[in-house]
Amino acid sequence: MKLRGPAFLSLTLVVGQVMGLIRVQMIARVLGTEIQGQAVAIGLISGFFVSVLAVNATWQLVQSRREDLDAFQSSLQGVAVLRGAITSVLLCVVGTFALEYLKQPELKLPLYAIAACPFIEGFTHLDPWRKLRDGSFKSLALFQLAGPVGSIIVALIAMAIMQSIWVVVFVSIGTSIFRVIGSHLVAARRFRLRLHRKHAGEIVRFGLPLLPAGLMFWANSQSDKFVMFLGERYESIPVFTDAEIGSYGTVAGMVLLPRGLFVTVMQSVFIPRLSQAREDRTLFRRNFAFAVMGSCALATLIVTGGRMAGDSVFLILLGEQYSLGASVAPLLISAMGVQMLRTAAYESSIAVGRTSVTAVGNTFRLISIPISLVLLSKGYGVVGLAWSVYIGELISTLAAVLWLQATAIRHSWMILVSLALVVIATFTFGEIGRLTSDLDDLARVSILVVTYILILGPVALCFQFARRGRIRLRDQTSCNDQAFTGEREQSD
Repeated sequence: MKLRGPAFLSLTLVVGQVMGLIRVQMIARVLGTEIQGQAVAIGLISGFFVSVLAVNATWQLVQSRREDLDAFQSSLQGVAVLRGAITSVLLCVVGTFALEYLKQPELKLPLYAIAACPFIEGFTHLDPWRKLRDGSFKSLALFQLAGPVGSIIVALIAMAIMQSIWVVVFVSIGTSIFRVIGSHLVAARRFRLRLHRKHAGEIVRFGLPLLPAGLMFWANSQSDKFVMFLGERYESIPVFTDAEIGSYGTVAGMVLLPRGLFVTVMQSVFIPRLSQAREDRTLFRRNFAFAVMGSCALATLIVTGGRMAGDSVFLILLGEQYSLGASVAPLLISAMGVQMLRTAAYESSIAVGRTSVTAVGNTFRLISIPISLVLLSKGYGVVGLAWSVYIGELISTLAAVLWLQATAIRHSWMILVSLALVVIATFTFGEIGRLTSDLDDLARVSILVVTYILILGPVALCFQFARRGRIRLRDQTSCNDQAFTGEREQSD
């Protein structure tokens, strides 16, 4: 059977994620928790600038309705190069002071080297994403393999020569180079850089709401690890060693590793299909219902695996030295399951030109920071950090979906139903895992499958009803309920 479209993309992303997991596992075992703790510090700083200055040029190209796409693409690529240069410079300058604050001044040279990555990635060709407009997934799928393949090659060479933080540096730079080369190899058009003045306003309007959203994304995804560094400065927070930070940070990073796969697939499927269906009420209704149902099934599957597997998988992959981080892995995986539903809301909103949903969701996600500080001051340690992540995901997903309901897509309550089912699954499978820990593998799998079917049954019935109901798209210029028409919206 020949794989096509999203199935082919999903398969290549799975292969890439497996390669990424192997790379992380190899590096973690060879370098140990101490050096991994240093890598977490560098990742905090570099991730900040990459997240804040991201402009999402790729997905702006996918959903754009402009007729002068060639010129628009060249403008977006020009902005990407400019953004990369600015990011690299700021990373060097501000990163110097940040390392002093984190009391990691010995990491300045590795940080300066990694600062080249944003500039390198600015030359990524946007053609793989443009082809999504025509339903072609092959170029993007092949491009997504370039980074993982390159990272493993560079990691093997670097670890054969050294066992220091510079392994992480060379892997980061090598990954960026391979990604850029891969994007050009699968491109069908010449790479052009030109900033057209007529496109400036549209690019700014699309990207401006994403700047604070990027800042909040960094704070949300890295806040738990950032708080661990504050113990040296605040007496109310316990002091974590580099080894403890490395243990927790490595496991948390491995938990989030598949997120790139899921988000890329969701973006590649949701944005073009929902965007193209905006003028067809029936088609949009069907596509949105299936998108939410698929997200719910994915989130439930993630929670199922995490709660049933426990910490054993991470101990096998990384060793006993990472037991601190492995102890909270099931809860972190459950939080990622909830995050998939928030991502579904984000991508649906981008498909209809509403980037504010991302900003709202990321704003509410910040609540995990004060929660983590309180729990740490009460002596809950990494368990408190994990719970702050989970609670933050729940609250931010609720906020994003409610805003999506109010401003863009009616009947977004379907995502709320999915959220309730995923939360139930979290504690149901956790209890099943505890009660069946002494049973043989076949019995545990049988119980798991039956419970999974019982949860997904109501989901299928709910969305079958939703497909026959009414889903409306709110007008871009008004928050009042309006009928969805077949005419193109005036704001476009």
